[in-house]
Amino acid sequence: MPRRPLLWSILVSCGTVGCSPVVLPPPPPTPVPTKPMPAPFVVTGGMGGGMPPGAMGMPGGGAFGGTMVTPAPLTADQLASILNINAWSFDYQGRIRCWIEVEETGQKTMASRIPAEGYVATTNTADGTRRKVLFHWLKDPGQMGGKMSLHVENGGGYTLGLPADAFVFGWKQWGFSSNTPGVGQPIALDPAKEAILFHFDATEVLPPGSEGAPRRVQLWVKALPVDETEAIPPESGETTKAEEAGSAGPP
Repeated sequence: MPRRPLLWSILVSCGTVGCSPVVLPPPPPTPVPTKPMPAPFVVTGGMGGGMPPGAMGMPGGGAFGGTMVTPAPLTADQLASILNINAWSFDYQGRIRCWIEVEETGQKTMASRIPAEGYVATTNTADGTRRKVLFHWLKDPGQMGGKMSLHVENGGGYTLGLPADAFVFGWKQWGFSSNTPGVGQPIALDPAKEAILFHFDATEVLPPGSEGAPRRVQLWVKALPVDETEAIPPESGETTKAEEAGSAGPP
């Protein structure tokens, strides 16, 4: 502490206990060196579209060359990449029952039909409302397997746990194609003919010089309408199954 402020504080303290008070003028203010202002950091956007620079105390509110950040919406593809999930959705109207079929070549890691018996179906009378059929698979981090799920809004769902080597989870590299018939147009369901909502075809890519043929997995999501006079299938409720590697189907 500078000498003069220290002396002043001692004298005032002594005066409180009977010493002769001495009044000194306050010390002059110490000049504070000025520093150049950094480049402005501005955030725009948000719920109301952001505030113009002038509203944040920036003169003129005009253009400037500082660092800027603008919040942007997260796309479905970006979210899927973050969560390591592959997902598809389908609109439906009426009553519907769905299931998954799987065909594996060069491996046998999961059931050929999911669920093994019955369907994932709506559980009450159709009311003309458009609802969703949701299908996805998710690979857990750390190569610990994953799950596959089929869900019908206004109905039930079925989730199948998969080990680390099931489906395409154990492949190091692979290529695939997918097809969703009738994109943007409704598919009329015929009670006498199953409809394909989604087809996925993946083939393993082997390093040069590898022995053996590449493995292949095909998957279909299929659907049939439900007759209004037909009883609600018991398998339509929400169900979760864990499948062991190499088993023929969920227990």
